[in-house]
Amino acid sequence: MEVHVKALDKARSRSITSGAAKPVVDVNWYKRGTKKWHVISPVDERPKSSHNYYDCVGVAAIGVDKKTKKNISILTHQEPRTTTIPESRYFANELSNSLQSLKERSVPGSVRVSLFGGQRGAKGDSSIMHLQSTREYSALKEQARAVVLDVLGIEPKIAVEPRMPLDGPNHVVLDTKRARLRILQENGNN
Repeated sequence: MEVHVKALDKARSRSITSGAAKPVVDVNWYKRGTKKWHVISPVDERPKSSHNYYDCVGVAAIGVDKKTKKNISILTHQEPRTTTIPESRYFANELSNSLQSLKERSVPGSVRVSLFGGQRGAKGDSSIMHLQSTREYSALKEQARAVVLDVLGIEPKIAVEPRMPLDGPNHVVLDTKRARLRILQENGNN
């Protein structure tokens, strides 16, 4: 999977998915109004996106469908509180099931996985909060990595590590057709 990282000003952050050939699957945790601390897209060939990876972690996985020979993918958006019990087992089980489905539907050896982060902590966090956020991010990244290794037997690529709080969030577009992950880093000073 190709990974492109690009700086983005706030004014353009809302239009990152314009011009998509197919309807984009929105994997934005903040818009879901869910009580869960994570969102996992369906396994399909549609492009996917999610905005506002603040102190969140994402998993992007792409494989080639055995039947159609087209790319299929999943995209996740999970908050660090995902690592708390019992939510961590719930997230790990759902991620495992989604990756297993992707693996079963894909040509053997075609699946590629990238992990990425948003930012560590939030603007105005104390040093203690920043440290806690860093620990939670590390635990969440390790949990996702362990699930990928267990289900797929491959080491996921780290696309980007989280940035500092004042940098602004990351926005992600997964172009399934082209097997391209675009990570757009919003400049927090705009």
